[in-house]
Amino acid sequence: MQRMMVVAWVAVAVAACADQPKTTVGFQLGDVRTFAQWALAQGPMWIDVRGQPFAASRAELEAAVKTAATDATNWTADPRFTASADEAGVPTMRIVITFNSAIDGQGNCATLPAGGGLRPDGTVTVAASFCDGAGLMSHVNGSVDTTGGLSDPRFHALLRQVIADLLPMPARRGQGGIRMGV
Repeated sequence: MQRMMVVAWVAVAVAACADQPKTTVGFQLGDVRTFAQWALAQGPMWIDVRGQPFAASRAELEAAVKTAATDATNWTADPRFTASADEAGVPTMRIVITFNSAIDGQGNCATLPAGGGLRPDGTVTVAASFCDGAGLMSHVNGSVDTTGGLSDPRFHALLRQVIADLLPMPARRGQGGIRMGV
């Protein structure tokens, strides 16, 4: 009986996690948050959004990305983001978010991938890079299996975690272990 309860509990836990956002840090060049803090202090940071994972307007998608980025950068008093290079405080230092495309971090910074469109199964993938010009400073891949669109909390959670992983809190000396969550 106990064994069946354990198996049932594990099955519920796996099912609950199956549709949650997943992220993987691919590259980080030291303490990238310091560079982001400096860039944000100069004015809004440009978030270059590529691809169209939902049947929504470009402005709605960019607003959703900016909202998630603001939520993820709670380590600064006034995080400001823009979808326009012309409005950025430091236009060369930017976050590139490419949806539904198999692009690596360096390619995300150095080229102009178009990104992908809506997938029939509802899966959304994200390749996010923190760039200084064509140079890669940080890169994170993320995905969520199914979403109901821009207003789906799983989509917001995916973007929030991607940005948090892209610009992580610096590790403290002597503090071993694994960092989990935002």
